[in-house]
This record gives sequence, C-alpha cells and structure tokens, in this order.
Amino acid sequence: MHLPQRRSPHRPRRPVERPSSLGPRRGRPRRAGVADCPVRVQWDPDRSIHLEAQPWRAIQVGLSDEAVDRYVDHWIVDMADVTELARSTHSAVLDGRAEEALRQLPAEHPYPLPEHLRRRLGADG
Repeated sequence: MHLPQRRSPHRPRRPVERPSSLGPRRGRPRRAGVADCPVRVQWDPDRSIHLEAQPWRAIQVGLSDEAVDRYVDHWIVDMADVTELARSTHSAVLDGRAEEALRQLPAEHPYPLPEHLRRRLGADG
C-alpha cells in the first residue's frame, strides 16, 4: 500500500490519542450514517496461513476522510519493508513447510482494550 507523504520524512511523528466515533450496537455504524462515519469496524473470520477460515474472528477497520488524514499525518510512527519476509513465508507455505512459515511470522497478541471499548466493539468473547 502506498500512502502519500504529506510531511517531511525526517520530521518525527507523535501518535495522537483521540477516540473514534463508532456507531451503535457493538461498534456497527447505522446504515444511514455509514458515509458520515470516519471509522468503520466489522468482524470477519481470521485466516490460517493456508487461507482457511478459523473459528475465531478478526476485527477489520475501515478508515475514511478525517481518519485517513490522522492515520497518515499522526498515527504512523514507523514503516518497514516486509517484502522479503512475505516472499520467504509464502515460499515455505507453497513448499509444504507450514511450521517454518509460522516461525517466520511475528507473534500475535490480543490488543489490550479498556472494558467500555471491548463492550462497544463486541470483543467480549
């Protein structure tokens, strides 16, 4: 993904903490207000390295308008090229070396959320 550079790459970026305005009912925006909501969330099946749906869900976050500007200008604090890691992992999967592929990937950990956000997003279990 290419993001337009809006500031000097040498200028340090500081994350800006500002709560997003999620719609009602466990983080789902109202249909009528979707276009006006800068942050949208939905839960989709997580996928294995073989792209098989898993029994647990992963949150998908969509940004538009002001949220994109904030993401580009303030929230990105670092970028790294992971092309070679992706190629190596993909090659291991194609060659049937799933365990090796999994070892190459960073460990995933649940993101800590305050209780009110867990309830709002429907992340209670």
